[in-house]
Amino acid sequence: MFDLLNDQEIESTVAEMERVLAPDGHAILITMTTELDDTRGPMRFLCRVTNELYCLGYHRGRWNRIWRFLFAGYAPHCRPIALGSYLKLAPSLTVEYTKLSHVSLFPVRIYYVRKSHA
Repeated sequence: MFDLLNDQEIESTVAEMERVLAPDGHAILITMTTELDDTRGPMRFLCRVTNELYCLGYHRGRWNRIWRFLFAGYAPHCRPIALGSYLKLAPSLTVEYTKLSHVSLFPVRIYYVRKSHA
């Protein structure tokens, strides 16, 4: 649930994950993403548009009136983030595999992370 945290909380949570993960241990992380560098063509365009539309309605944790009307009963909490950039700050963590997927039309990224031997 990294996408529910502010930047400082993401950094400290990644550091804590690095601390408690056993050497050669693995974690699978999934989050809404802004990391689209490996995406090309129409799919990249679609991901960027859906992220922008989502973020337009997600201003400081509150959806505006139009979005509340369109998605009545749905309370968004997450937001697209670049989790990979935070994972790079943890020296003993390696992203071994990453894949772009989608929930509805919104891009999510799956990270397979391994902690190296101490």
